[in-house]
Amino acid sequence: MVPAAAWKIYLRGGQAELALSDLNAAHKLGYPAATFGLATAYFLGDDVKRDDARAESLFLEAYEGGVFWAARGLASLYGDPAIELFDLEQSEMWEDHFQEGQFKD
Repeated sequence: MVPAAAWKIYLRGGQAELALSDLNAAHKLGYPAATFGLATAYFLGDDVKRDDARAESLFLEAYEGGVFWAARGLASLYGDPAIELFDLEQSEMWEDHFQEGQFKD
């Protein structure tokens, strides 16, 4: 595995397979930022098949690992009326968590 930020370089360079490989490896090692990166990929369907249930699970895991941006991911996921997970109350709750996380010391 290469350094943690290398997946960003791979993505920018059009090497999504390498980026996803590194994200998966870092996720398995317990890096919450990598978990968030994978969640985002599954939510957006970037170079992987979109999988909302997997994205939800990974966003929750990343949030529990301290990545407050995962709350924004969950807000977006639950706020998408085109998917089965659509839940406006959940979306608003997670957006509130995100806003609170932005202003923590």
